[in-house]
Amino acid sequence: MKSDDPFDFESEDFKETILIPNPDGRTRITNHSIKRRTIDSSPGNNSTDAGDSAISSGLNPIIATANPLLNIAISIRNTIELTDSSALREYLEQGIAKFRKKLKAVGRSTEEITIASYALCSFLDECVASTPWGDREWGKQSLLIQFHKETFGGEIFFSILDKLTNNPKENIDYIELMYICLTLGFTGRYAVMNEGTKKLTAYREEIADIIRKVRGQYERDLSLHWKPDPVSRTNKFQLTSLWVFTSLCGLILLSTYLSFSYLLNAASDAVFKDIEIPVRTEAPPLIPIEPQSWTYFLREEIEAGLVFVRNEDNRSTVTLAGDGSFAPGSSSISEKSAPVLTRIATALKSEEGQILIVGHTDNQPIRSLRFPSNWHLSKARAQSVMHFFATQGLTDNRLSAEGRAESDPIASNSTPEGRARNRRVEIVLIRPS
Repeated sequence: MKSDDPFDFESEDFKETILIPNPDGRTRITNHSIKRRTIDSSPGNNSTDAGDSAISSGLNPIIATANPLLNIAISIRNTIELTDSSALREYLEQGIAKFRKKLKAVGRSTEEITIASYALCSFLDECVASTPWGDREWGKQSLLIQFHKETFGGEIFFSILDKLTNNPKENIDYIELMYICLTLGFTGRYAVMNEGTKKLTAYREEIADIIRKVRGQYERDLSLHWKPDPVSRTNKFQLTSLWVFTSLCGLILLSTYLSFSYLLNAASDAVFKDIEIPVRTEAPPLIPIEPQSWTYFLREEIEAGLVFVRNEDNRSTVTLAGDGSFAPGSSSISEKSAPVLTRIATALKSEEGQILIVGHTDNQPIRSLRFPSNWHLSKARAQSVMHFFATQGLTDNRLSAEGRAESDPIASNSTPEGRARNRRVEIVLIRPS
């Protein structure tokens, strides 16, 4: 039965996997990467059958034949408990016997069979001994005793491997098998040495270097015959054409908008000029200064020529000069006028009533993307003052702003002085009746 769990060591998928030596350390199986589990002590399916087809493949035939036993070794090492170790021993004994029989059937010598069998028995015995259930009973009837009448596998394993490395080309299959055992966790004599882990790692790297020299470098390409599909020139051309077409459409629309905006504002300027606008020739009557009036509160600003105050029956108007309060052609409040507006906001908070901010300009046309006409500039300046008052604590429901461009002059636009007076912002407090 197929399994979706890549670490299900009892599935048919895993038992058919062929382990090959990995000198470059591309894949390592560690105890941290495998979930510990409880396995059934019953042998179940005979996993050693998995090596029948693999032995004739182009891989290491010794490892291909030993693969089922190597797979079960990983599962044994990661098993917490076992109900019947005798059944497992019988299963492994059958596996070792079948392994030896297959090697003999393909013409391996007795010495070669003994070397491979000795390595597997030592490795499997150590896997069992590392588990909580690997008690002394297993040691008395270990696989190494059963097949080789030996109990010193942890020492002799490395002696055999050292001897094999004297002629690596002839013994490469067996060197790779023993390297697999080391990679899967076999420690042997190094388990009781000082700095054993460090020494074993260095030894394992030496064996990997020997294998690499004999086998050569591994193929780094995952697919030798894979080639990317060529990119179609037609698709690239179509994409470029679409981008160019979209850009042209956007440019045409933008040009159309700017043209109509210019024509509209030019026409509106002519309309404003045709309107008969009376010029105020008489100043409003002076009102006596009262101690608590706006005139008294803003006396310093008035004396400095920064503001002008006009009091009427139910309203007071504070005129803020445009020159100096705003940069030419801009709606941003200057640093110079901010303290003045703060004082005006303080005065407004002390009284009730609606507050209307009105922006005015001279009759000189303005042409910019942000302010297509004088009306846009006058409205923007009024709104800037309104937003400033809001930051000073005046509620939004009391504030409103409008722009009147050059439609309400207080002086003649024929002189620079008159145009300077017309560039202004008026702050009108309309008191309740």
